[in-house]
Amino acid sequence: MRNKPFNAYKSNVTIELAKPLEIPTGITYAEKHQFLSSSARKIDVSYNGNQVYSCTVPQNVFNPYGSMVPRRVVELILDGTIAVKGRKVIDLGCGCGLIGLAAILMDCQQILFSDINPNVIPLQEHPLLREQDSVKVQDVLVNEPDESWDSIIACPPSQALDRAAATDNYESGIFLSGDLISRIMIDAARVLKPGGEFFLYVRLPHRNFMDCYPFMMQLNQHFDLSTMNMLDFATGKDFLYGDPDTSALFFSIKKLRVSQS
Repeated sequence: MRNKPFNAYKSNVTIELAKPLEIPTGITYAEKHQFLSSSARKIDVSYNGNQVYSCTVPQNVFNPYGSMVPRRVVELILDGTIAVKGRKVIDLGCGCGLIGLAAILMDCQQILFSDINPNVIPLQEHPLLREQDSVKVQDVLVNEPDESWDSIIACPPSQALDRAAATDNYESGIFLSGDLISRIMIDAARVLKPGGEFFLYVRLPHRNFMDCYPFMMQLNQHFDLSTMNMLDFATGKDFLYGDPDTSALFFSIKKLRVSQS
């Protein structure tokens, strides 16, 4: 793993609501996103003070306004840290398409916007999308053929929920249900070409080593740990609604060229 200074998810990208909105104070993280997603809302994305694109977040889709992680991931694409030019890229858990739209601006060969929430479909009308780009509603990457994509960028939910999250409203964008992270890793490994690159945001407990050991062992089954590159991290206390006993990691890792037996 390369050693470099980290940014704790600070970013030169800003996401603003095109129409200002007064968000009630004293509400929970879930209540905030329920409120934001109660109507379709246009957002403007700027980089270093210059607006680069806009999109409309459909009703009942996670709205990235005020969230740290989407801004940082978009910045890493726009500054070239996440290289997408000429590559076939999946924006997994795309929501309103914020990340994939940045990849289009940086000349990716093709982008697939994939999400389980059926309300993301209006994204296919965005003017930045090209003939080769597509939007699909599916559970993780169940409908994608093996070894067909170069890069997958996944920023799944991180908030705990003691029941299955709804798949057709804001809950699918903020609540982590069951074995979702495990299924994302397995599907990403299947769909990526050998040597393809997987970018994953994940929250892991850091109370002791054994808390993250199962995650690392599963990652090791499909990816080359020697290629793991930590792109950014923050502790739970850095997030407004964070758990101080977790760390938020965003890293890249390459698929094994030969499967381990």
